[in-house]
Amino acid sequence: MLRRLDQDGILSTLPALSGQIGLVDGVGAAARLTLGYARAVVADVAGNVYLADDVNKVIRRVAPDGAVSIFAGIAGQDGSVNGARGTATLEGPVAMAFDTKGDLYFADQYHGQPWLTLRKINKQGEVSSIVALPTSHGTRFALAVDQKDNIYWVHNVGNGIYRRPPGGEFSLFMPYDNALKALNGKIGTRDYISAATLAVDSQGGLYFEDVQHHVIFKLAQNGDVSHFAGTALQSGGKDGPPGIGHLPSSDYFPLMIDANDNLYTGGQDAIRRIDTTGVISTPQLGWGTPVLSTFAIGRGVLGVLYGFTAQAVIQTPLP
Repeated sequence: MLRRLDQDGILSTLPALSGQIGLVDGVGAAARLTLGYARAVVADVAGNVYLADDVNKVIRRVAPDGAVSIFAGIAGQDGSVNGARGTATLEGPVAMAFDTKGDLYFADQYHGQPWLTLRKINKQGEVSSIVALPTSHGTRFALAVDQKDNIYWVHNVGNGIYRRPPGGEFSLFMPYDNALKALNGKIGTRDYISAATLAVDSQGGLYFEDVQHHVIFKLAQNGDVSHFAGTALQSGGKDGPPGIGHLPSSDYFPLMIDANDNLYTGGQDAIRRIDTTGVISTPQLGWGTPVLSTFAIGRGVLGVLYGFTAQAVIQTPLP
């Protein structure tokens, strides 16, 4: 309910507005999305966009023509049953990433607990469970897969970034202490890393944003880490190279990467672009300044941004 208290102390209830959210498949405006946010958004090479809906225990797919459908899971039925589409169940998908074969990996969270499982949906729509993920607390999680199908996992309030080779086990790849050292003492009183984003470029470089220090780090395949973009302990919307440009202070946006290895993040009603040298800029986009909860960049659909607002998925070309 929305209630109003006027200047005379009279309390009244305002009429409810009709909702535009929900779990309804359809094309374009006939579809409904859930609760105004998605825990993760990714796009495949065909231009389909996938939304992790942990509220309804499903992954939804938005086709290039705007058709919305359930890609995996059974709406309202949580579980960890593996199998074909229509029979498999999900606990709560919270992070997703595609591998080089087009299989979709996702982190499945059990009832908001710190125990998550790495699961996979192959191109035939079959769901399987792979391995338990390193225990991770919080509400934001991130997966990434490189060109060699190594899988990376952010231990968001733990001790670092983990890596799993194909068919192997997760092990600590980069301790967060190494990232703190890369800031050369510019950490203030914030002596820990808070990361919940990952992106991989065409050369296998791994990027993650630290919302405590407002910087992006770059992690090489040999484990070396460097300060890539942003100014330590400075947040805002200032464009410029490392040490001058400022990143937003929000941890609600993922890191995305385009075909030219430019990074994108969001916040403060704008999408920010970081080029391959770490220079931050604010591109002017065709969709104006909508309030986005998250976004994705089309894989194989060059220059297309997909944004998730409170009630819709929108798209615009990159300039």
